Formats: sequence, structure tokens, C-alpha cells
Amino acid sequence: MSEERPRVLFVYYTFTQQTGMVVDAIAEELTAQGCSVSKCVLEFRDAHYGGRFTSLPMSWPIWNIVGMLPAQMRRKTGDIGIPLEAQQGDYDLVVFGSPTWWLTTCMPVRSYLHSPAAKSVLAGKPFAAVSVSRRYYKGNLGDIRKLGERAGGTWAGGTHFVSDGNQVSSMA
Repeated sequence: MSEERPRVLFVYYTFTQQTGMVVDAIAEELTAQGCSVSKCVLEFRDAHYGGRFTSLPMSWPIWNIVGMLPAQMRRKTGDIGIPLEAQQGDYDLVVFGSPTWWLTTCMPVRSYLHSPAAKSVLAGKPFAAVSVSRRYYKGNLGDIRKLGERAGGTWAGGTHFVSDGNQVSSMA
């Protein structure tokens, strides 16, 4: 009799690779604990917004970033590429990784959570979230929770990782 390993799916977006590094570290630990882990990076294909996030360093970074503000404030969705493993599957846990953009979830992760693929993957399954940002992670985690529950998942919890920078820690 063979015992089946818990299946964990990570769905995330990373531009600066910080969220990717966090996902890699968590996935490595879960694998060491005996889980079967799939990592799916969302591709930001949106014709209007996606081109801003194609290479580092950004050309005209202030204009590119500020130009996203209206879309973020309206919680817009955009065109994304979804890896096959994140379109269907029977996972024991789904983990979303999202940088915080203007106080909330980044557009690619928000777009996924609005998609039929998210409904298929999350149906009755527990999910968690990881926010990577300098600060203001609570809005990001709260939005992922709300959208994930709306897509049929059960909130298991969230955490955040703070990027290096000139911020004052609120963790005393």
C-alpha cells in the first residue's frame, strides 16, 4: 500500500523575481516534507499593461508604474497566460504568490482569480497566499482571500515577506 503525497500548487506572478524566490524557498521546504509541488508562473500578456513588465531595468519606470495606478485602483483584470497545471487538477493546497501593487494584488494574480481556471482548481480546496512587498501587504492578502473564496476555495491563511529597502518595520 503506497501513501499518496500531498499535492501543492503555487500560482504566482513575479517581475523582479522576489516573489519567485519566496515561492522557490517555500516549495523546496514542502518538497523536503514529502509534498508533490507544482509551480506555475503567470504570464502577463495584456496588450495595454503587460508590455511595461517585459525587462529590467524599466525604461521610464516612474511613468510605467504610475500608469498602472488607475487600473489597480479599479481592480481591473487583464490578459494572462495560465500554465496547464494551473487550469485544472486535484490539489490538496493552492498557494498564491503576489507582489503588492498599489495596496492590492497584482493584476496578473487578480486576473487568474477571476478566471474559470481558478474556479476549477479551487473548487472546495484550501488555499493560502504569500505577499511580497515593502509594506501594505494586508490589502493584497485580503483581496486574494476575497477572490479565492468567491472562486470556491477555502481560506487557509496568508503571510508576507518584506523586500529589502528603506522601510520601518511594523513587526516589533
